[in-house]
Parts: sequence; structure tokens; C-alpha cells
Amino acid sequence: MIALFAWAHRSLGRRLGADLYLIPAWDMLLDLYAGNQRRPMSLTSLCLASTAPERTALRTIDALVRHKLLIRVPDTRDRRRTNIQLSPRAVRLLNGYFDDLLKHLRQV
Repeated sequence: MIALFAWAHRSLGRRLGADLYLIPAWDMLLDLYAGNQRRPMSLTSLCLASTAPERTALRTIDALVRHKLLIRVPDTRDRRRTNIQLSPRAVRLLNGYFDDLLKHLRQV
């Protein structure tokens, strides 16, 4: 279900164009949520996944960290790298969002 939603989101973005449909925070949250067992993602990979310019992506990550939706995790193998993961709060919020979405889809 998450994969379908991510595909639909990206498909609409491609059709409308990034200048009309650029939502880097949502792209990042969705990418991390849909990721394999919700494992941390490198900061660089998350920036690229958002399709936003690098500075915009970094500002967005900072804002998501401030809102306690993302957590910065040092890379244990390479101390120069930082990984990003969803916070428990973000997982709860996204679980609730997708549960509500499924309930609504069953009613229509």
C-alpha cells in the first residue's frame, strides 16, 4: 500500500512538474517510511530522494529534526557520515495517517 502511494505521489509530481509539486518534507518522510524495514538512510541519499535542490533538502531535514520527526544517527562505520531515520513519533503519525487512509478507501 505504501509503495502504491509513493508511486502515485511521484507520478503526480512528474505530471505537474517540480515547480508546482515539490514537497521535499513529504518525499523524505515517505521514502524513509517505505524503506526496507525503516532503516536509516544516508543524509546524501535522503537529499537526492527528495528531488529538491541540495540546500532546500538540507534545510528541510533540519526542520524535520527540529519538529522531532527525524533523528540524525552517526554512521558507525564511517564517522564522517550521518544517517537519518524516522523518529518513533513520525512512525506513529505516519502509521495513523495510512490507517486512516485505508479506512477511508474501504468506505468509498
